[in-house]
Amino acid sequence: MVRDGLKKGLSLENEFGFNPLNFGMIGSSDSHNSNPGDTEEWDYRGRTSFVGPSKRRVKEGLLMTQLINNPGGLAAVWAEENNRNTLFEAMQKKEVYATSGTRIRLRFFLNFNSTEEIYTSVDPIAESYENGYTMGSTVINSSMQIPKFYITAERDSLSAPLDKIQIVKGWTEDGNEKEVVYDVICSDDREINNKKNRCKPTKAKVDFDDCSFNENFGADRLEILWTDEKYSFEQNAFYYVRAIENPTCRWSTYDSIRIDEKPSKNYPKIMREMAWSSPIWIKNN
Repeated sequence: MVRDGLKKGLSLENEFGFNPLNFGMIGSSDSHNSNPGDTEEWDYRGRTSFVGPSKRRVKEGLLMTQLINNPGGLAAVWAEENNRNTLFEAMQKKEVYATSGTRIRLRFFLNFNSTEEIYTSVDPIAESYENGYTMGSTVINSSMQIPKFYITAERDSLSAPLDKIQIVKGWTEDGNEKEVVYDVICSDDREINNKKNRCKPTKAKVDFDDCSFNENFGADRLEILWTDEKYSFEQNAFYYVRAIENPTCRWSTYDSIRIDEKPSKNYPKIMREMAWSSPIWIKNN
């Protein structure tokens, strides 16, 4: 739905000259338990105090609808300091990102002049701030250059390793809204098929006896300088990043293990935690 909104914003800009759907990404929870930020799957207590963990919650019947719910997401803000003024300033700039509840650290910059020397830079983040544009930026490509994006993602130390980083691109062409998803770096040295824009699926598995995951697959940190070789100077476009973890148990699977029952077949046993950056928009006029 968000991606459709971003594409619709480009169409409206083509029609009216401005984009009313130029928004950033944040996540949030919707519980009523006074526990903000408590989004771990293994410790999910339900949305309301009167529906707590119990054997009834994972069975077909009265509380089956509770299985639809999830712990919720998190809002991440890149601010210069942890105070009200700088936090609101960062949110107004849309230098924010969303997670599905995990605490992945995600960075996303556009820098037309970046080179692979950034990998050996003493401080690539400071360099990116000085010479590039942050997530949430709208950039006028007056010099007609090919966009290059510097991306880093670091795992949540209490969750699974990272599987891969993707870039989602949207644009309009001949009055039609277009999109494409690229795998831009995959863990474990998996190569990306340029025709499919994908690497092979991870071999990481989950042990459903105790919901443990294998640390031998995935990465603690992923870093990439990616160039959009298919960029067209005749189109306005947006880009945003997804950092995806290896599979982990859904909260309902944890509950089933605790009471020694099989998970419900109506809901997946695993999930893929991830983070979504705010977009970067590129305009050519």
